[in-house]
Amino acid sequence: MTFFDDDLTVHDFEQGALLGRGSYGRVVHARHRDTGGYYALKCLSKTELLRNGQIPHLMNEKSVLQAI
Repeated sequence: MTFFDDDLTVHDFEQGALLGRGSYGRVVHARHRDTGGYYALKCLSKTELLRNGQIPHLMNEKSVLQAI
């Protein structure tokens, strides 16, 4: 598994405790079902992102996170 595997879905993770909440979504503690690894899973509202024109900001955030 790689961090940029396009085949991953939300169903590959068991969601746990809420870690934080923001304007367009929330971050939850999650465990990958196959590997047992723990992650912070960011869950966003696509409707709100589109409605508020936040897609460019989201794509920029994704690029920055991939770079680090």
